[in-house]
Amino acid sequence: MFSYSLRLFDILLHRDSSGIPQEALREAKTRYAQFLQDDVVTQDVIDEAMIHFGLASWEYWEAEEEFMELYGREKEKELFLSSLSDSLRDTWHQYESQLHGEAVYDHDDAFEGTFSAEEHYALEEAVVLAKEKVIGYVRSLASVEKADEYMQLVIKFRKEKEEILSLLEQLSLMKDQLPDNFDEEIDTFVHYVKQGFAEIEQRPLATVVQGNIDFYRSKLVSLETNK
Repeated sequence: MFSYSLRLFDILLHRDSSGIPQEALREAKTRYAQFLQDDVVTQDVIDEAMIHFGLASWEYWEAEEEFMELYGREKEKELFLSSLSDSLRDTWHQYESQLHGEAVYDHDDAFEGTFSAEEHYALEEAVVLAKEKVIGYVRSLASVEKADEYMQLVIKFRKEKEEILSLLEQLSLMKDQLPDNFDEEIDTFVHYVKQGFAEIEQRPLATVVQGNIDFYRSKLVSLETNK
């Protein structure tokens, strides 16, 4: 069993951003449950299921991330502080002032020297609670109060996804013009980029795919010149 991949798949299934196609989510959950019972499932099969779900969900995940940056970070801090006792909140503000307002929840020397073990635990609880609540807050904004703005972001990221997939198709078609020994490396790169839609690999970027197209175009020119 590929426990790491299945754990990552489970994380993706819990990223139920506003607007994700429910049919795609149900299908992904069904595949995940099947994989848990399948002792001979392969890594490639798991990857393909994750990519399929990622391609259906990516623009919603990206839109939610941008909404989180726009509307969630300050709210998260507000929720974090509201979960603290008055005395611990005062200590946190003092800690912030020592670091010129750049305080973060981190076990560095300054943090360890400021808070007791009991306060560490209370801060950890407050961080977790704030993160849970802010997700609900952002998703509520996305589905009601700021639904139009959210959908504009979804459309923006969907167009980006479609551009990347179009470029990948162009790259794959170049295999017909190149010697066969380039097929495997092109296929590997295309798969790598698609894995990014499922967050298995780095975020896919059109500029990176275009860079590979340009590289293989130069290879074609070189091969033609040397004939």
